[in-house]
Amino acid sequence: MAETAKALFKEIAPAHKQPHGKVTVVGVGQVGMACAYSILQQVSDAILG
Repeated sequence: MAETAKALFKEIAPAHKQPHGKVTVVGVGQVGMACAYSILQQVSDAILG
């Protein structure tokens, strides 16, 4: 299985040392709104200070 993953996925750029703070949710249907709500719940402490 690990060999299959290596064959399918190839690193095209090194990982960033610092994570980005931007998230894009594509679609505003039920799934998109659920994702946006979940993300806001997870980062609400950071948003409110």
